[in-house]
Amino acid sequence: MYQSKLVRLLKLLTPDEFRHFYKFIRSIYFQNNANVVKLYVLLRKYYPDFHDDKMDKKKVFKHLFPERRYKSDTLASLMTKMTKVLEEYLLVLDLEKDSFEYMVNDMRLIILRKAQKH
Repeated sequence: MYQSKLVRLLKLLTPDEFRHFYKFIRSIYFQNNANVVKLYVLLRKYYPDFHDDKMDKKKVFKHLFPERRYKSDTLASLMTKMTKVLEEYLLVLDLEKDSFEYMVNDMRLIILRKAQKH
């Protein structure tokens, strides 16, 4: 699991970005799967290295779904969902860093919505 795309992307985050990602995933605007939040809470114990025997996929699954039998596709699907949210978060971070690009996109959206007075 520590070599997954999700973990590779999480390793790129600074400590502040990693903490703010938690706020991002808790926002129902960006995602509404409580298991994504539970996966984050579990993974943050291993940040930033993510090397631990407890990061075995079966152990992670058991922690997230204690009543269910292990199904690799269930965990893979959850990791994919979290990866997509993380990719969105990285886009938002990038957009926030470039204030000029942010303003251009804002103006483009205003024009597209025909809000000329704005």
